[in-house]
Amino acid sequence: MSARYHNNLWRLLGSNNPTQFKERRLDTGLCKQTIFSGLRIGLGIPNMVPLNIMHLVNLNDPNLLLGLWCGTIKVYPPDNVDLWTWRVLVGKIWQAHGKSVALATPFIPSSFGHAPRNPAEKINSGYKAWEFQIYLIGLSPALFRHILPEEYWINYYKYVSGVRILQQWVVSPSDPSTGSQTAL
Repeated sequence: MSARYHNNLWRLLGSNNPTQFKERRLDTGLCKQTIFSGLRIGLGIPNMVPLNIMHLVNLNDPNLLLGLWCGTIKVYPPDNVDLWTWRVLVGKIWQAHGKSVALATPFIPSSFGHAPRNPAEKINSGYKAWEFQIYLIGLSPALFRHILPEEYWINYYKYVSGVRILQQWVVSPSDPSTGSQTAL
């Protein structure tokens, strides 16, 4: 991985003109050197750069998932939100779901930080990354079980399982990512 990164970087930096640079940038997925490229020791790029799981899981993914389930994500013709079978968090269901999240507050240990507020009322009012974490990775697999259609819930549950594995300090041999089978 590190050798491929460096080859792509040198290819990009060796561009002869702006047009070739733009083409190589698209081809390699790189746009410039990183500040870490100057370090003489370490694991090398990209091996020394950890997964930015906080932004992915707590900001980007919630925006995408809730946008799909609430039908608020921007669509382009010929797509039609009204035809989405996964658009289920609307109207009374969204309001009831939000109340369920708020009612879970007394059952969340205070060591977990701020419990998620009712997303139907507060999601656009400064919902914190920690609230999204508890809401979508902690509570929602159970709360969405009978709201999302089964095929989408199973896919979502696999996503949550993967996030939980990535957030562990130690991955055991019984985890699904190591090849063992576990039941949903």
